[in-house]
Amino acid sequence: MLPLCTNRFAQQKLIGWRPIFTARSAELFYLIVGSICLALGIAIVIASQNTVYYKVEYGMAAPEFQGKTHAEAEQILRAVSEDTGIVYNVTIDIDQTMNPPIYLNYRLSLFFQNFRRYVRSYDPTLMWSGDPGPGVGACLPYTYENTVGANASQPYDGAVNPCGQIAHSLFNDTFSAALLVPSSNINDREGEVINLALDDSNIAWESDANYLYGNFPAQNYNNISEYRGGGTTGDIPLDEAQNWMVWMRPSGQATLSKPYGTINQKLEKGTKLVVTVTNRYNTYGFSGDKYIILTTNSWVGGKNEVMGWVYVGAACMCYALALYLMLGWDVGLVRKRGFGDENEMTWVKGDVTKQGAVPPQIKHEKKKKNGGAKGTIATTTNEEEEVGIGLPKA
Repeated sequence: MLPLCTNRFAQQKLIGWRPIFTARSAELFYLIVGSICLALGIAIVIASQNTVYYKVEYGMAAPEFQGKTHAEAEQILRAVSEDTGIVYNVTIDIDQTMNPPIYLNYRLSLFFQNFRRYVRSYDPTLMWSGDPGPGVGACLPYTYENTVGANASQPYDGAVNPCGQIAHSLFNDTFSAALLVPSSNINDREGEVINLALDDSNIAWESDANYLYGNFPAQNYNNISEYRGGGTTGDIPLDEAQNWMVWMRPSGQATLSKPYGTINQKLEKGTKLVVTVTNRYNTYGFSGDKYIILTTNSWVGGKNEVMGWVYVGAACMCYALALYLMLGWDVGLVRKRGFGDENEMTWVKGDVTKQGAVPPQIKHEKKKKNGGAKGTIATTTNEEEEVGIGLPKA
C-alpha cells in the first residue's frame, strides 16, 4: 500500500486566492467583458467603414483579351515579348475623397503561395552573405540559372542568388498612375491629367532590409528569358529592392495581396484614377485572376469589418448571459439554490431511501454500535477523511 502524502501541497491546503463565483459576481463579469467588447467592436466597424476601398480586375481587361478564355489569353501573352508585355489602361472612378497615404496593391487569386515546398524553397544564408552559391537543396531545381547544373561560361558557374521557387517566380507586372480631372471644374483643373508618383521606398518590413538581406545585387537571377520564371531586381541591392522583399514574404492564403506602392497625394471625389498596366505575369495557366486594389488605411489596418462584428457578437452574448442570470437568480424566474444551503443535501430533502443515500451521521453511529465487526458499513473518521482524501471536515 502506498504511503499517504500528508504535506500541504498534496492536500491542496496552500494559502491562495480561491474565488467563488456567485450569480451577482458572474453578472458583473459578463457586463464588464461585454462593455469592453462592444466598445472595441463599434470602434473597429466605424474605422473600417471610413476606409475607402476599390478593387478592379485587370488581368482580362486588355483589349486583346476581350471575349477570350484564360487559356487563350495565356497563348496571346506568350506570343508577346516578356520585356514588352501588353500595355493598357484601367480606370477607377473616385466617388469618395481619399486622403494620403493611399495604397496601390495587387492581388493574385489561386496562387497558393502558402504551399509547403514553395515556402521552404529559399536559402537565407546566401541572401544575407552574398556568397556565390550554389544554394541548399530546398532551392532545387532553381539553384542554377539553366535549372540543370553548373555552367562554366557564366559568372559563378551559373549559380543563382537568390535561389529557390519564391525568388524565381517574382511578380513582374508594373503600374503607373495618373489622375484625370473630369469636366466638373474641380479647383479650376478641368480636364487636367496629373501624373502621380508611386512611392515604393517604404512598403517592405524594415526588419527584412536590416536583418534578412545583404547589400549586394542578385547573381544570375532571371536573366535568361527561356528559363525565367518572373521578374528580376537588376543591379539594385537586395536590401533596397522593396518590391522583391515584399514578394519574398509568402502569403498565408491561397489568394495573395501585396503592396506595390503608395500615393502621397489627396484624390478628390469626382476624379478618375488611370492606372497604366504592363501585363507580363502569367497567371492564366492556372486560371488565376489579377486585381488592382486602391485603399486607404486606418488604425486597425485596411477595410475589414468582420473583426468588429465579431466583437459586437461577443458583447451581445455576454449581455444575454448577464440578463439570464439577472432574471433567473435575482428576479427568481429560475429556481435558485442558496450558497452553502444544507437543506439541499439529499439526506435532508426527504428522498434518502429513494436515492439510496445514507447520512454520514447514521453511518458513524452504526459503526460505533457494531464495534467495527465484519459486515458493518465501512466508514472513515473525520480525521481520516481530511488527511487521506483531502476533504474538509463534515
